[in-house]
Amino acid sequence: MAFDDLWIPGVRKAASFVLKNKPYKLVSSPSTGSTPAWRRMLRIGRRILQNPLGRDWVLKFVPQNVALFEKMAADDRGWKLDRAF
Repeated sequence: MAFDDLWIPGVRKAASFVLKNKPYKLVSSPSTGSTPAWRRMLRIGRRILQNPLGRDWVLKFVPQNVALFEKMAADDRGWKLDRAF
């Protein structure tokens, strides 16, 4: 599964929900290619400044605007077991 446009807080919140409540793990994204390091750091800084107290810290440090997830197992939990995100 992939989430694009991580600079949008709502997209990061949805991706954070998947990470915390479903059997998925964040996988390394493809190489950054020609994106300079300063631009990647600027992107991360903006995400932190948008919501410095937010809980989605793992996603704030993804160097691109795309998060890739790998499904680890079937989700066999009940519907009442979701955690806050």
